[in-house]
Amino acid sequence: MRRLSYGLSILLFLLPACSDDNGTEPLPTDTTPPDIVDNLTAAASAGGVITLRWNAPGDDGYLGQASLYDIRFMAAAISEGQWDNATPTDTSMIPKEAGRLESLELSGFTDGVWYFAIKTADEVPNWSDLSNVASAFVGGVEAPSMVTDLAIGWATPESAILTWTAPDSGSAQGGGAVVLYDLRYDTDPITDETWSFATQVPDVDPPGGAGTAESFAVTGLVRGTTYFFAMKCADETPTWSDLSNVTSVTTGSPQQLTYGGTGFRATAPTWSPNGEQIAFSANWTGDWEVYRIPVGYGEQAIQLTDDPGHDTHAFFPNRPAWSPDGQKIAFVSDRGGGESELWVMNADDGSSPALLAGHEGFPIQSCAWSPDGTQIVYQAGRLWSLVSPTDIYLIPSAGGTPALLISSEGEILNYDPAWSPDGTRIVYGCGRNYRWEIWQMPVDGGNPIRLLTEVASIHNMGPCYSPDGARIAIYSNRRSDDYNIWTMSDSGGDFIQLTTDEAWDESPAWSPDGGRIAFASNRGGSLEIWILWLD
Repeated sequence: MRRLSYGLSILLFLLPACSDDNGTEPLPTDTTPPDIVDNLTAAASAGGVITLRWNAPGDDGYLGQASLYDIRFMAAAISEGQWDNATPTDTSMIPKEAGRLESLELSGFTDGVWYFAIKTADEVPNWSDLSNVASAFVGGVEAPSMVTDLAIGWATPESAILTWTAPDSGSAQGGGAVVLYDLRYDTDPITDETWSFATQVPDVDPPGGAGTAESFAVTGLVRGTTYFFAMKCADETPTWSDLSNVTSVTTGSPQQLTYGGTGFRATAPTWSPNGEQIAFSANWTGDWEVYRIPVGYGEQAIQLTDDPGHDTHAFFPNRPAWSPDGQKIAFVSDRGGGESELWVMNADDGSSPALLAGHEGFPIQSCAWSPDGTQIVYQAGRLWSLVSPTDIYLIPSAGGTPALLISSEGEILNYDPAWSPDGTRIVYGCGRNYRWEIWQMPVDGGNPIRLLTEVASIHNMGPCYSPDGARIAIYSNRRSDDYNIWTMSDSGGDFIQLTTDEAWDESPAWSPDGGRIAFASNRGGSLEIWILWLD
């Protein structure tokens, strides 16, 4: 078999030299040069040493392995017309396979700016065009300080906002200011060795002065992908800094919206009808107050209430409720000096709070505005006692007499009522015999329907409908000791777990467009408002 293979090899070698009686045309020669090197970098270090890095091109374009480098330098910018005047480096390095990282250390450079360029040849030789031109400054001026606090400020399924502090020039001898950023990302961790492989972000804003808080949005990312980010900065020479710290994010992961600080809590979020803001309750001033905040990176919360009492229920903080036109917010407060009552205020600034309803001897707790704006549903009773019943009422939003919708029958805890999008049903939590279940009730009366039955150790709370009415979000400890956000069908069952952190997640609220859920979580240490993007 070995002899046969050898004979076939000889025959195949000779075939191109054979011709028939009519003659044959010669085979075409290789005319494709190697690809252009387009990521050449130069970095100076002490003692007049400059290190070049780039990725190896191929033999034919970006394929295969080239045969030869011609690396040159000069003290002025290199162009095709100046190529012959540039000084060749004394190197016989053989190119690596296409795409591999190349590195070359050169020494003996005097003070000043030095420029470098490369051409690459194959075995013919076919020479590539001129590479990009890299430069490095040799002298007593240090490189700029590197960025040390690069971080993710906010991320959506397709974008990420990076934040950092502008560094100084890093020079005690009066080096130039930082004038340029090079921000890059990759799906693998970024190091000095892999820097040139990372994707460069275009059009990053120029630096502000040293100490300036900087940010930039990177778009065009792929949902559900983990990205690593790093950056370098340069002065006008340019002399480049060392690599920054590396930060990472998975696109579409939950993002923190509020930052109240250790020891404080923010909870019970609810979306504005246009999906641009969230109202919530927080104890940032010591008392529980109502706030609203635009949804996005770097937004500041606006305090709407300021009363010595609690403008929510102090034991079970409740959701503020937006009117469908976005003009009003309903909330519960004990500002009247007794039990918590139902109040309504202007949504823009919290002005003109007006008492809507109260129940003598029993606090009002959760409330929700009907989709048509004509009614508000709320619960009344001592939920935290686990022995006193809680009932659910309807009241005209313009004021009037409350009507009992769901009776406790003297022993049942009814809590967290929420409207279906079509306004025909109320979904709510129901507790009896330490079973915390989810029920549904027609608004025009009838028999309540149990949607979710659990054993006594499982708690299901905070139900809210999706905008299309097909699913209901809850928070529950149905799979672990931690409370997570779940969704189920509007008829019960078909459970989907949305959060899995070892944390307390509560109070889900579906955005009007159906694409996000706001919730409260202590996954960052303190209870804050977070945003989750849905598939």
